[in-house]
Amino acid sequence: MRDDIGWAEVERLAGRLVDRLASFWNGGSQDAVMDPAALVEADKLRATVLRVQEETAGPQGTVGPEQPLYILDLSTLQAIALLHYARCLVLGPETEAAVPDARLALGLFALVGRFAPEEVPEQLRETVAVVDIPVAHDLQTMALDAAGLYGRWQTTGDTGSLEAAISLWRDARSVLPASHPGHPMLLSNLCGALRARYTVHGIEPDLEEAAEVGRRAVRLAPADDPDRAMYLANLSGALSLRYAVHQARADLDDAVDTGVESVRVAREPHALFHSNTGLALLARYERDAALEDLEAAADALRLAVRRATPDDPQRAMYLSNLGLALDQRFIRLGDPADLDAAVDAATRAVADCPTGNPGRHGFLANLSGVLRSKAERSGAAADLNAAVDAARQALATAPVTGPSRTARLGALGLALRLRSRSLDDPRDIDESVDLLRQAARDGGDGTRSLRGKHLYDLCRALLTRFGHTGDPADVDGAIEAARRSAEVGGGGSDRGVPLSLLGEALGARSQRTGSAADTEAAIAALEEARTLLAGFHPGALSKCLSELGLALARRFDRTSSLADLDEAIGAFREAIEVDPDDRERTIDESHIGAVLMQRFSLTADPDDLAEAVRWNRRAAQRTAADGRHTSQVLFNLGRTLQTAYERSGDLTLLDEAVRHFEEAQRATRPSDPQRAKQLSNLGAVLRVRAERLGSGADLDRSVELSRQAVAVLPEDHPERAIYLSNLSAVLSARYLRSGIQQDLEDSVRAGRESVGATSPADASAHVVHLTNLGVALRRRYEWSGALADLDEAIETSRAAVRALPTGHVDGALHLTNLSVALTSRHRRTGALADLDEAIEASRAAFRALPDDHPQRATQLSNLALALRRRYKSAGRRSDGDEAVSCLRQAAHLCPEDHPQRPTYLANLAMALLTRYAKEDSPDEAADVDEAVQAARTAVGLLPDDHPQRAMCLSNLGSALLSRCSLSGDPRDLAAGFDALRRASGIDTAPAAVRFRAAR
Repeated sequence: MRDDIGWAEVERLAGRLVDRLASFWNGGSQDAVMDPAALVEADKLRATVLRVQEETAGPQGTVGPEQPLYILDLSTLQAIALLHYARCLVLGPETEAAVPDARLALGLFALVGRFAPEEVPEQLRETVAVVDIPVAHDLQTMALDAAGLYGRWQTTGDTGSLEAAISLWRDARSVLPASHPGHPMLLSNLCGALRARYTVHGIEPDLEEAAEVGRRAVRLAPADDPDRAMYLANLSGALSLRYAVHQARADLDDAVDTGVESVRVAREPHALFHSNTGLALLARYERDAALEDLEAAADALRLAVRRATPDDPQRAMYLSNLGLALDQRFIRLGDPADLDAAVDAATRAVADCPTGNPGRHGFLANLSGVLRSKAERSGAAADLNAAVDAARQALATAPVTGPSRTARLGALGLALRLRSRSLDDPRDIDESVDLLRQAARDGGDGTRSLRGKHLYDLCRALLTRFGHTGDPADVDGAIEAARRSAEVGGGGSDRGVPLSLLGEALGARSQRTGSAADTEAAIAALEEARTLLAGFHPGALSKCLSELGLALARRFDRTSSLADLDEAIGAFREAIEVDPDDRERTIDESHIGAVLMQRFSLTADPDDLAEAVRWNRRAAQRTAADGRHTSQVLFNLGRTLQTAYERSGDLTLLDEAVRHFEEAQRATRPSDPQRAKQLSNLGAVLRVRAERLGSGADLDRSVELSRQAVAVLPEDHPERAIYLSNLSAVLSARYLRSGIQQDLEDSVRAGRESVGATSPADASAHVVHLTNLGVALRRRYEWSGALADLDEAIETSRAAVRALPTGHVDGALHLTNLSVALTSRHRRTGALADLDEAIEASRAAFRALPDDHPQRATQLSNLALALRRRYKSAGRRSDGDEAVSCLRQAAHLCPEDHPQRPTYLANLAMALLTRYAKEDSPDEAADVDEAVQAARTAVGLLPDDHPQRAMCLSNLGSALLSRCSLSGDPRDLAAGFDALRRASGIDTAPAAVRFRAAR
C-alpha cells in the first residue's frame, strides 16, 4: 500500500519548490536547489504526482518497462524536472555527481514533453525527444477524453465510447489519492457512466458500483466544493435506479433526500438537479401515493424544463420526465389539462431527441405510456394506434439485449393489450401475450423486481385474452404467472401486489368454472395481500380490497351466508376509504349497491334496497362525469331500479331501469365478456315492462335479446344456464301474449337445459331455473293437457321451494308457482291433497309479502283460485266467501292499466258464479250482476288477438247465461251464446279453453 501524503501537503511542497526555483533562476541562489531538503521534498512530490496502478507496481512500488505511468499534476512534474536540471547545472553537466539528477531531469522532461512539449527547455528538446519512457497518461487529458467519449455515447448511443469512458475513469480512480481535489468529480462521473451502462446491459455489479462511487464522491467532497450539487444529483439518480430494480425503500428515501439537497446547495440553478429530484419524488409517489410527493415531483420537473437551455443535450429527458409526472397526476386527479400537458411534453421530448440518441427509445416508450392514458380516456382509435406506434418505434430503436429491450417489449405488450380491449382485434391481444411472455422470459436473469413486473403484466394480458376467448389455458397461465410474480416479489408490499392479482385471477377462474376451491383460494390470497399492503400504496390496497369484495360476493352465491355479504360490503367501503381520490371508487360504489341488492334478495329489508339505489345513483353520477365503467355501473343501477319497481309498482322506476339497461348495452363492446349478461338482463326487464303494459313490441325484443345472450356464449360457459333460464321465461311470457306454441316448446327446452347445466350447490341460481322450467311445463300442460307435464312442473316447483333459503325475497314467487301448478292438477284429478297443499303454499306466499308490495294482488288472486277449487270440491262456504273477498281485493289493488287486471276480474266473475251455483250467495242477483260486470270489464281490457280473451269471453258467457236463468231476459241469453261462440273461435287460445266455450 502507498503511504500517500495529503493533497494539501502536495500543494504546499509544490509551492515551496516553485519558490526555490524562482530563487535559483531569478536570484542565482544555488543553495535554494542544492538544499538536501529540496531533494526530499521533490521525491515526495514525484511519488505522489507520478503514479502507477497499485496492482501493476513491482516490489516496493518499482516501475517496470511495460507499466503505464499516470501524471496527476503536469505542472508539478515539470517543476520537479526543473529542480533536477538546475542541480545538474550547479554540479556541472559533465560531472559524475550530476548523473542522477541528469537522468531524472531528462526522464521527467520526456514525460512532460509527451503532453506539453513547449514546457521543456528549448536546449533539451532534441535530447528529450529520443528518451525511451514507459506509456504515460496525463490525468487532465484522461478526464477530457473520458468526458468526450461519454458525450459521444449520450448523443450517438455508441456503446464502445461508453466502455472507453468507463475504462479511463476507472484507471484514473486507481491511481488518484483520496485527497485529490478532482477525486469527487471523477467518482461522480464514473457513477453516471456505470448507471448508463446498467441501463444498456443490465449488469448488476454496475448498478451497485454506481451507488457506491456516487456515495464516496459525496463523502469526499468538502462542504464548499462548487460541484457538490452535481455529485448529489448523480447519486440521487443512481439510487433511484437501484430502487427501481430492487425496491429497497431506503434507496428511494435517500434518492429523494440527496436530490433535494442537490437543489438546495447548488450555487447556480441546474436543470439536471431538478430533474433527478423530480424523478425520485415521482418514484416515491408511485410507491406511497402521497399527493404532496406527486405535486413536488411535477414542480421539480417543470423547473428542470424551464432551467434547460435550448441546446441542452438533456432537454428531451427533462420533457419526457415531466410528461410522466403529469400523466400520473391526471390518473390521480382526472384533470384533462394535465393529460394534454403530459402528451405535449412527451411528444416534444421525442421531437427534440435526435435519431441515434441512446435515450430516444426510452422517450418513445414514455410517450406510448402517456398516449395509453389518453386512449383510455377517449377510446379513440387514433390514440390507441398512436400508443402502439410509439411503442413499436421504441422497441425498434432499443438495444438488442439488456433490460431496456425487455422493458420496451413490455411497453408494446401493454399498448397492444389496451388496443385489443377497445378495438376487439384478437391479433392485438395475441401479440401482446407473445411480447409479454418474451419479456418475462428475457427478464428471467434480471433482478427480482423486474422479473416480477414482467410476470405481473403477462398475467394481466392473459386475463384480458381469457375474457375474450374463455380459453381455460389462458386463465391457468395467468394464475401461474401471478404465482411466480408473487414468489419473486420478496416480502411486504412487493409480494402484496402480485398476490392481489393472483386473487383476481383465481376469482376469474372460479367465475368461469364455479370452483369453490378457487373462490376460497382467491379470498385467502386477497386477505394475505390486504395485510401486506396495509400502510403502503393506497391505490394497490384499494384494488385488493375491491377484488376481495367481489370474491366474497361470489362465495355468497354458493353459501347464501349473510356474513359473506357483510364482509364484502365492508371490503368495498374500506377500498373507498383508503384512497378516496382514486377514480376507481366509482366501480366500488356500484359494487356496494350490487351487494346490497344481494342482501335485499335474502332479507327483503327495504333499507337495503333504498341504500342500494343511493349507492348506484352516486356511481352513475360519477361515471357520467369521467366515463369510467359506464357499462357496469349503469347495468347495476338498472337492476336496482327494476327491483325497486317490483317492490313499489312505480312505472317511472321501471322505465328508468329500461333506459339504463339500454345505455349499458350500448356501452358494451361486441367482444366484452359481459355482453351476454347485458343482453339477457335487458331482455328480462323488457319482459317485465311487457307484462306490466301489455306491449308486444317489448316482448318480441325481449325474446330476440335473450336469444342473442345465449348465442354469444360457448356451450360449456357456466353462466349460459342463467341466460337459458331467462330465455325460457321470456318465451313463456310471449306465449301467453301470442299463443304461439313454438314459443312454449322453446321455453320448455331452454328451461330443461338451464336446470341440467346448474349444480344444486348453486342454490340461488338452481331455484330460479327450476321455477322457470316449472312455469313453462305448467303452461304446456294448459295447452296440451299432458298430465306428465303438470306432474313434472309440480316436482320442479317443489324442488325450488325446498332449495329456497329461509326468508328469501323471492319466496312468494316460488310458492305461488307451486300453488298454481297444484291447483291445476286438482282441477284435473280431483285430489284434495293437492288443493290443500296449494292453499297452504298460497297463504305462505301472501304472508311473505309486506303490506305495500305490488305483488299482493297476484298472490290474492292465486289464493282465491285454490280456495274456489276447494269450495267447489268440498263445499266449504267459508272457502267460497274467502275466494270472492280475495279477488275483490286483488281487483281493487291492481291499477286500471295493469295487464293482469283482466285476469283478476275474470277470476272474480267465476268465483261469484261458483258461489251462485252452490246456492250460497247472500244475494244471488247481486253476485250474478257483479260477475257479468267483472267479466265484461275484463273482455273490454284485452285486444282482440289476446290469448286470454277467450277465457274472459267464456266467463262472460257463463255469467250472462246464469243471469238469464234468474231473470229470463232473452238478451242475456243471446249475448251469452255470442260470447261463448267468439271464445271458441280465438285460435291463439289454449285448446281446453276453446273446447269448454264450444261445449
